[in-house]
Amino acid sequence: MPRPTLSELVRQLDQSVILPEERVKGIDECDADIARLSQDFQRLTVDFATVREKVTTLEKAIDQTTQRRWTLVVAIISAFLGGLLTLLIQFSLRALPK
Repeated sequence: MPRPTLSELVRQLDQSVILPEERVKGIDECDADIARLSQDFQRLTVDFATVREKVTTLEKAIDQTTQRRWTLVVAIISAFLGGLLTLLIQFSLRALPK
């Protein structure tokens, strides 16, 4: 078997050097992607916290609205019953002999 020529040895060396360089480039790209994903995750975490605060605020507002609505309903029913009771008392007083 003949010995490889110098040009063949140089080509083999070139190929063996190119593979690790490509791997390093790939690793650098992966590191950049990981850094970008980390920043996106942090931004999403902050956005999620903001959404959670807004939902909590809306839940409190809904609870307060419900309480106010029931307070208004109770006041209206009380006024109606008071008027009805006054009307019944008026009729009963008129029905009494003088």
